[in-house]
Amino acid sequence: MEQVNRYIYVVTQKLPKQQRADIERELRGLIEDMIEERVMGGEEDESAAEQVLIELGNPHDLAAKYRSEPRYLISPLLFDTYLSVLKIILICIVLIQIFVFGISFILDPTHVQEQFNHLIRALIFVPVQGFAWTTLTFAFLDYAMRKEKKAGIAGKSGWHPAKLPPIPDAKWEIKQSESVLGIMFTIFFLVLFTFSPHLIGATVFSEGNLKNVIPFFNLEVFREYLPFIWILGLLGLFKDTVRWVKKSWTNSVFLTHILFTIISGLFGVFMFANPELYNAEFMNELVVYGMVEAGSEKLDTLAKIWSLAIEWIVYLIGASTLIEGIQSGVKWIRFRRSHGSKIV
Repeated sequence: MEQVNRYIYVVTQKLPKQQRADIERELRGLIEDMIEERVMGGEEDESAAEQVLIELGNPHDLAAKYRSEPRYLISPLLFDTYLSVLKIILICIVLIQIFVFGISFILDPTHVQEQFNHLIRALIFVPVQGFAWTTLTFAFLDYAMRKEKKAGIAGKSGWHPAKLPPIPDAKWEIKQSESVLGIMFTIFFLVLFTFSPHLIGATVFSEGNLKNVIPFFNLEVFREYLPFIWILGLLGLFKDTVRWVKKSWTNSVFLTHILFTIISGLFGVFMFANPELYNAEFMNELVVYGMVEAGSEKLDTLAKIWSLAIEWIVYLIGASTLIEGIQSGVKWIRFRRSHGSKIV
């Protein structure tokens, strides 16, 4: 019985603790009955036990059959979508890194080796991060959707056709292109803000060639906001991934969208309201690079525009957040009236 005990142990160790005792008794009884049947047919005990275990098959496969629900990190329910999103994210990361490398090389071709080393490090670090966060996002969504599917269609009383969800109305369909563009937009700015914030600024051309970029931001202060920018970026990826997976507006999609709009708007106001965020030498650098003459009327005009832009960007972010929040809220109310609150 040593082989039998070892076989049962392997099977039960792959099962949830609350199921092990019952399944062990059931499996042991089954094996003993099968052995007894063979022994009564004339086989030796040891040979009969071995043949029964061979007939039952690999203990890992048998444990999977006993398990009430297969274990997946990402189940077949979302695996194809997961691969599609992952491909888009990784391709965007690689292309954007190459683009940034190209701009850096044009601006400063004398440090190409250093720039290339930076590119290689980024191509190793960033895709790994993209893979990890995408996988975690889909693992969470997969768990939630399998739980929702099990509760909604099966439930405690078992499956019934009446529990099937309604066919989505084309009016509330979310175009896949919208989700893809949202993901690409987020990835672009995450990579740009993380690795090349100095490229966000006024471009300086000389004889038709790009010579420099005067940054809009104080880079030291800007980098202090990077952890928050990454959190916001990950929330944005989560929002667009939910939209892609759900394919149509639901209560949960509306809620995710509205929460993200509010959080991103508040962060934008908080970040851009900081006067230290901006490059205090921006106007002087315009003069140094010959874009305007010192003491000229053009310089005074640009200085006023620069000052107003810093002041009004906060109002624009606040106004756009408010408008988007109101529009989404009204749309959600209309959706609930036409579908009810049970459409998740």
